[in-house]
Amino acid sequence: MAEEFDLEQLLAQNRPRQHHYTFAHYALCSMTFHLRNQMRQMLLSSHATTFLHGLWNHVAQNLDADDILPADDLFVHNEFLGAGGILSIVVLPQPQCTTEAHMVGIAFLPSATTPGQDPDCDVRYFTLEKGFSDTDAPRTTLCEWRRTDDDISHLNYGDGPAPTATTFARAILSHLPQSSSWQDEAEKLS
Repeated sequence: MAEEFDLEQLLAQNRPRQHHYTFAHYALCSMTFHLRNQMRQMLLSSHATTFLHGLWNHVAQNLDADDILPADDLFVHNEFLGAGGILSIVVLPQPQCTTEAHMVGIAFLPSATTPGQDPDCDVRYFTLEKGFSDTDAPRTTLCEWRRTDDDISHLNYGDGPAPTATTFARAILSHLPQSSSWQDEAEKLS
């Protein structure tokens, strides 16, 4: 007799947890695009972890008590790139479901500034997500959220690297505009 297949159970097991997904794909992403210079300053400050935990808790305010997750292992690691760029890797609590992010990578890239003003920056927002696999082998997916004048869109680059800050940073650097100083940084991470 054939084994009974429960599609609803399978979908429920692979549905991302709302708290985890909303934090990485909406709350942090939206703040990064709308407040990029302030985000750069905050993620570089000694208060970065406190800020991230505060944002995590803010997301929790709109959730049912059963959907709230602890902020275990939530922190940021910054890499200074050549030419004034900064790559902030936000490490998230361990993902359990497909599309939950292992990490978020925020590349703050220098842009032209007017003398005497605070430097402005361009920003790129990447996620390294737990990917779907039809085997038991772990899989990640490298994605990017891009902002245009009217919209924020999600790009899927396919298979991602192992979920470590170093391999994720290397993958992000490979998607940034060609710059010899950034490529030098990628080689240092090897």
